[in-house]
Amino acid sequence: MKTTEKAGLLKLCQWLLILVSVLPIFAIALWLPTQAQGQLPITLEQFLVQHLLGRVGPWSSNFPLESMAIANYIAVAAPLFAAGLVVILRQPGSGLPARLPVLPWHRYLLLYLGWAALISFMVHYNYFTSVDFAHHRGKFRGFGFNPVLFACFAASMLMALEYLLLLSYLLFIHYPVGWLLRCVGRSPGC
Repeated sequence: MKTTEKAGLLKLCQWLLILVSVLPIFAIALWLPTQAQGQLPITLEQFLVQHLLGRVGPWSSNFPLESMAIANYIAVAAPLFAAGLVVILRQPGSGLPARLPVLPWHRYLLLYLGWAALISFMVHYNYFTSVDFAHHRGKFRGFGFNPVLFACFAASMLMALEYLLLLSYLLFIHYPVGWLLRCVGRSPGC
């Protein structure tokens, strides 16, 4: 297979994986009841609270069951789909550069510290706290009143978390391991 064909196929796989990761959010928003009324929704709510993460990340008190299910889906699915993106990008011909550009050490330090702070914020926001958009003061309040708008916001949060985790893998594992392997081959100067 030619390199350009393989690169195109890998790009298609990447976009299909993103589409597959986002579709359940809209399915939950369209078909899950907003309140836990009835046996199945009550059982689902108990499962989310007792066995998964409960009320985390973005949610709305106007449609608590739906938003809690979406937030738990984001928290569980984002690392899995990010791992899938890593597998796709590690394929030969994906266009992933072999090394980071040459920069002064203090810029690398700022890059890594800033990235670690951003990841810490996103992990804290999606796994340890919850924000009720129905009672939000600012521009996010509209997402708390409409389930479809909330699903759009949640889909963007999922994609952001997926790519943050993917880039974290590249910055903290892929490139440092490549640098170490190059240093083992030739010790002076790396």
